[in-house]
Amino acid sequence: MQRIVIVHADPRTAAHWAAALSQEGYPVATAASFDDGKALLAGTLPALLIASVRLGAYNGLHLVIRGRLDYPHMAAILVSERSDPALEAEAGKYGAA
Repeated sequence: MQRIVIVHADPRTAAHWAAALSQEGYPVATAASFDDGKALLAGTLPALLIASVRLGAYNGLHLVIRGRLDYPHMAAILVSERSDPALEAEAGKYGAA
């Protein structure tokens, strides 16, 4: 079953988004780190990845790039606390909003 994967370092934010999406009937799984998100992607069929830009030594774009290798049709959204035109352009190259 396809699901939405949320990877965010703030567990409260991830839980809030997961609750809202679950209430709308979407199956959701969450992770709080790059490594946990990578493992979660490997064990699921993601329809959508929502990832925070800030994930420790890596960032959400790295997770999108890795996820696209296994799931080229996966939709992706990167979330950042501030606008970063360079990151937005880089994310666009990988089909992420």
